[in-house]
Amino acid sequence: MRNVLLAVVILGLIGVAQAQVQGKQKAKGEKKPSVSGVVVKVEGEKLVVKVAPKGGDAKEVTVTTDNKTKVTLDGKKAALGDLKEGMKVKVTPDTGTAQKIDAKTPGKAREGKGGKAK
Repeated sequence: MRNVLLAVVILGLIGVAQAQVQGKQKAKGEKKPSVSGVVVKVEGEKLVVKVAPKGGDAKEVTVTTDNKTKVTLDGKKAALGDLKEGMKVKVTPDTGTAQKIDAKTPGKAREGKGGKAK
């Protein structure tokens, strides 16, 4: 009986320690891995992105989204359907269902830095 109680206490302490580590990681603002590319198309709740890894061939990646996925376009709240072919996107995280998609209209990045879009 004493061993069972000891095991329960140890498991409880391990759970508390893990929660504290996760809380510190979130507090530090650790970045989640992401994938960047160019929109090929939007199909319902899926986004197809062309990704060109360094030193590798470009490939199309299908990104799954859900009602919790946050989409921004040029820094403003948007919907998945607002994304169009050729827009640059950054999808977080790089695997599983997208939590966040940041998109930029082609030419907007240059305009914001004092240059003119061509």
